[in-house]
Amino acid sequence: MAEEPLTPGQDQSDESCYADYSQQDLPGSEAFVTGLMEVMTGLPIPQDGIRIIPKDSDEQPVPGISVRECDINMRNLPKVHRDELPLPLDDPRRIYASEIPGVRLTHPGGYIEGGPGPAPSNDTYTKEFIKTFNIRTPAQLQFHKRREIDRGIEELRKEMQERKAAVEHNVRIQAQIDELEANWEIEKKTMLKKMAEKEAKKEQKERDRLARERN
Repeated sequence: MAEEPLTPGQDQSDESCYADYSQQDLPGSEAFVTGLMEVMTGLPIPQDGIRIIPKDSDEQPVPGISVRECDINMRNLPKVHRDELPLPLDDPRRIYASEIPGVRLTHPGGYIEGGPGPAPSNDTYTKEFIKTFNIRTPAQLQFHKRREIDRGIEELRKEMQERKAAVEHNVRIQAQIDELEANWEIEKKTMLKKMAEKEAKKEQKERDRLARERN
């Protein structure tokens, strides 16, 4: 029995359904990264979104819960233009489960920022991945792929935790600055009030002196 090919088995007939750009080409977004940080550093949440059943699995799909990879038609998936990316994590077009609980994808195997991934014929990452680890069988591919995914998620989680710590530190510093500025405003108002009262007393004393001289 011949083994299945190592490269993804999705329909390659229409490559216009795939991204003609890489993740590195996408612009940064403070809002997107902050949303990702909140998901990855908050309380544990279950994986959500429609789960993709691999084509070599006998599992039967459940409507709204799972779908077979071989039943997905890329041409029927939502249109996501490059200039929209990255999409907010709550964008309604995000319906497919990803490897990160709480983060859904718009396309199976698509970019975390939203939109489809590269066409299988242009997926140089997978080709280099197979070459780097000298992968010969689908079982080896799945093993190394799972290991690298877990490692990547852990690295991203650590990065988000460091970012959260930095954000919280900045919030504390800003709170201290705000408190100092508020205290200075109070002290300044108190000082100005005292100066005004002192000046008023001085003026009253001068008026009293002039009144006595006239009398």
